[in-house]
Amino acid sequence: MNAVEEIGKRAKLVTSDVANLAVDIRNQILLDMSSALVANWQEIVAANKKDLDAATQLSGPMRNRLTLDQKTIGGIATSLSAVAMLADPLAGPYDNWKNHTGFKIVKKTVPLGVVAMIFEARPNVTVDAAALTFKSGNAVILRGGKEAIESNIILTNILRNVLRKHNLNPDIIQLITDTTHDSVNTLLNLRDYVDV
Repeated sequence: MNAVEEIGKRAKLVTSDVANLAVDIRNQILLDMSSALVANWQEIVAANKKDLDAATQLSGPMRNRLTLDQKTIGGIATSLSAVAMLADPLAGPYDNWKNHTGFKIVKKTVPLGVVAMIFEARPNVTVDAAALTFKSGNAVILRGGKEAIESNIILTNILRNVLRKHNLNPDIIQLITDTTHDSVNTLLNLRDYVDV
């Protein structure tokens, strides 16, 4: 089993952990993640500088999307807090009815399980994707572009540390650090572990 397959396996094992969290706990964790980003902004900027130093061939607009500073990190943290304030996507009311035999049928919203997200060199997507999947009770496997690898690593580590502080398995949020196309191909074929 290679590293990407192992990530998929670990993500699948924690799906019930996140799916069964009460919304108030999910929201508090998201708020704590927001605070952790702000508290660690200097470490994030230092990691981002490594990405920027290595990304000499990027166009101006791509460099702008890649760049993180105290202000952009504050904006990402604000977005994370905003996700915490959204209505619970898993809450009712649920549609229900009785069929012709009197059997009650309930249409209910449930988490998908493991969500894989593949995206380009935009570190903010790392946090946005993690926040939205966590809010909706899902585990996530992130695979960002090679240009943002150092930024993605530090951001993911910060989010995972918050999960640990809440006594949750950090494998709810995972990052594939292999930025080759092989890792994407492997991820896309993890049908036993990735639900969407």
